[in-house]
Order: sequence, then C-alpha cells, then structure tokens
Amino acid sequence: MHSYTSRRRPLRGPLVEERQVVIRKDDEGCFIATCPSLKGCQSYGATLEEALENIKECIQLCEEELEEEGRN
Repeated sequence: MHSYTSRRRPLRGPLVEERQVVIRKDDEGCFIATCPSLKGCQSYGATLEEALENIKECIQLCEEELEEEGRN
C-alpha cells in the first residue's frame, strides 16, 4: 500500500491530507491504482511510477470536484 499526501486546503481540518492508495498488478502486467477513501477514484499505468502519477492526478480531480459540490 502506498500513501499520497494531498497538498490541497480542505474546508476544515488540517492543511494537508493524506490519502491511502492501493496498487495491484493485473494478469496482463498493468498496475491498477485506487484510492479507497474517494469513491470511483481509480487509475492505471504500464509501470508502478506511471500508476502513482496517474492516481495523484485522479485524487486531485476528485478532491476539486468534491470541493465544488461543497462536500469534504
């Protein structure tokens, strides 16, 4: 399991929020990354590094969308 520290400023609480990321390798060798604390936040990559970069971007987009909707 990997940890990604989000640099966003939440509506309340700490200035930095840490999100857990789960990465698994599928049968075809692709790395699948999910963030369990954000429903539907999933990405993938051909390498572990690519999967991590992609899930970071996905987390940021999910957090921005939640902020726009007024949820945290």
